[in-house]
Amino acid sequence: MKEERLLVRLSKEHAAASLRIGYGSLPDDMKNVYDRLRSAILSRAKELTVEDPDGRVLEYMPKLFTAVRQDDPYLFYLSKALRALNDDVEITFKPKYLFGTLGEQRILKKIQCAADEMLEDLPGDIFKKQTEIYRRVTESITYPEDSYDGKMHENYQSLAGALVDREATCAGTSNALSLLFNRAGIRCGCVRGTNHEGTGHTWNLVELGKKHYHLDAAMDTQSEMIQFEAFNVTDEICRSLGYHWECEFKCNDPTMEFYTYTKSCIRAADVKEFVAERISEGEKEIAFRISDLGNWDRGMHFDVLESSLEKAAPAKVFFKVNETRGYAHMTINET
Repeated sequence: MKEERLLVRLSKEHAAASLRIGYGSLPDDMKNVYDRLRSAILSRAKELTVEDPDGRVLEYMPKLFTAVRQDDPYLFYLSKALRALNDDVEITFKPKYLFGTLGEQRILKKIQCAADEMLEDLPGDIFKKQTEIYRRVTESITYPEDSYDGKMHENYQSLAGALVDREATCAGTSNALSLLFNRAGIRCGCVRGTNHEGTGHTWNLVELGKKHYHLDAAMDTQSEMIQFEAFNVTDEICRSLGYHWECEFKCNDPTMEFYTYTKSCIRAADVKEFVAERISEGEKEIAFRISDLGNWDRGMHFDVLESSLEKAAPAKVFFKVNETRGYAHMTINET
């Protein structure tokens, strides 16, 4: 019981600190049902009966369940399978739990240990802190190859997959970032919508300086290099990537978008100078975007690499450029 109370306490702390985007997307008359359903799940109730004489709860039932799950990463023990019975006057929710309480406690301990490690020795600057957490998460998580084979794979969509097994889809990765960002003092929540293929997708929304930004780490867990393509982007950019969603928060300020904030959207002719300057400042991870990719060629690539090896010696330098969208990433490892 002690560990179970710990999970409930952590869940309540997260709810108080985070952007509860699922909750905010519901009409006012459904928020009370959301609260009751969430409380029942946290207490591991076998069922919850709600009066529904006008059919409103039935209408919002899938959205209610999704909202509760997307807002709370600590519900890793809750199955995504929605089970409910309804008649003319009431609906009975029947949550399905993936683990017994002992299994839940063991996994929670592992999650806590992993989260503590992810949050060690973070920089004080808010943008650098956010970037470092993002880098640690995307480097540690693998997008599962069998995520589209029709199986449920519940763990892939939860903290258990992201922070314990280190295999996660978009939902698991966004849950991990929501937990870590909020613990680090960066208000965050999960957005549920669809991607450019029209399939269900989950990503994050963060609050920085009272402004809101979209952030999709799953794009980088599926990439060979961290591209920061959807890091602190606006609604406009998010829509240009093919995403659709409902959310009370508006993201219209480009200030904290990765390549804008770091002033690292540069011309091909300036890459060598840009990289040399960053190396001289002692940076070990250098990300930038080439604005005129048509002017980039293989000769430039090797010229920048050779020059970097000279300036960073003794070191191993890895340099990759996405030849479709121009995102570049350089890693310097001391020998």
